[in-house]
Amino acid sequence: MYFNGLQLTAHSADCLFVTDYFTRTPRKLNAFRSFASVELFHFNVPEDTVVAVWNLITFKEQGGTFGDSCPDRNVTVYFRSGAPPVINPLQTRFPRDTIVPSSFAVTLTWTLPNRTTGVFNVTSPLPGDWFLAAHLPKDEGKISVKVTVPPSC
Repeated sequence: MYFNGLQLTAHSADCLFVTDYFTRTPRKLNAFRSFASVELFHFNVPEDTVVAVWNLITFKEQGGTFGDSCPDRNVTVYFRSGAPPVINPLQTRFPRDTIVPSSFAVTLTWTLPNRTTGVFNVTSPLPGDWFLAAHLPKDEGKISVKVTVPPSC
């Protein structure tokens, strides 16, 4: 998954300008099995930011080809200010007295053969640390058999 960038727009007295633009290196996403399978990204949003815009790009890649035979899957991205998001992709129950801090979630569905995009805007974001967590859906546990044919004599 590749996060194309975070664009931060700030204001000063009577003008509007873009202060920062960040990009991240692509990282391979895995099917959710545990919190270890989640990719975590960190951004810092400066004070006086009016709008934070995350441009999200996901692409499929398999071996030397560009993912033509990879199955289509949704990618879930969670956003939270101040700390990594608390996620519950398996829809399990938290203990009754647990307070789960709020976060935002976006699901990207494949729209092009090998790539899909999404945009997430936050108006008047809290300044400071912002975290994004991303993963593929839980593996369905299907087992496939690989058959190898011995060479003929």
